[in-house]
Amino acid sequence: MNSLTLKAAWQEGKVTVGTWIFEFNTPGIARLLASTGVDFVVFDQEHSGFGIDTIRGLLAQTRPLNLAALVRPPANEYFLVAPLLDAGSLWYHHAECPDCRRSEETHGSLSVHAAGETRGGLRRGA
Repeated sequence: MNSLTLKAAWQEGKVTVGTWIFEFNTPGIARLLASTGVDFVVFDQEHSGFGIDTIRGLLAQTRPLNLAALVRPPANEYFLVAPLLDAGSLWYHHAECPDCRRSEETHGSLSVHAAGETRGGLRRGA
């Protein structure tokens, strides 16, 4: 299941099955997961030593396998989340956030609105 079909399944309320990866940075992990039939994988940066370079490699492994990939960043900060989306993560899972307002601010800074409104230095092309 790729990112688009996963999003559609969630919007339709369908059940999907995924798994979390904390420790297994191995070249065959995406192929192994795809062979199990899971719909998605979440790579966890908050509880692992995965840096952005590791995450880029893991995300690249999932693309040819049609395995939707999500990432949990170490914190809800723009400078940590934006590179994950740039690298191809479908979505990011909010790290623990005692103040949800901060999480909403981060999400808002990553949004590009249809009207072309600029937020966080992003602007939708005309």
